[in-house]
Amino acid sequence: MNPLYASLSRLQKRLADAGIASAVIGGIAVSVWSRPRTTDDVDLKVLLDRDSARRLLDALEPDYIPLQADPLQALRRNGVLFVKDIVRRQGDALDDRYVMKWLRALEQALDDSTLVADYQRLRAKYSS
Repeated sequence: MNPLYASLSRLQKRLADAGIASAVIGGIAVSVWSRPRTTDDVDLKVLLDRDSARRLLDALEPDYIPLQADPLQALRRNGVLFVKDIVRRQGDALDDRYVMKWLRALEQALDDSTLVADYQRLRAKYSS
């Protein structure tokens, strides 16, 4: 099995075992439902209200490490969570222009100016 799909499958199983619904979005979803495209990352929408953020963090531990200083607050405030393993493993394969475009839009929508800076800090830390 493709390592990206295997990783996605493991993560969705973990979430399902915790009773947390999720949906695949982004390049993988486009490849399944429309025209196949190459992608090097996994985009996942977790279907959980922000008041239940602790459940998500508990389900992800210990294998998926949140990158925000206070992940519970970040989830409740922004509804966005970066996981260490994703940025580290994807490294230079990440489409920075695409990620930055969406992070800037999220910053405006959520009135949160920390998302781009957090991402840039992580990219600097894990890029080759």
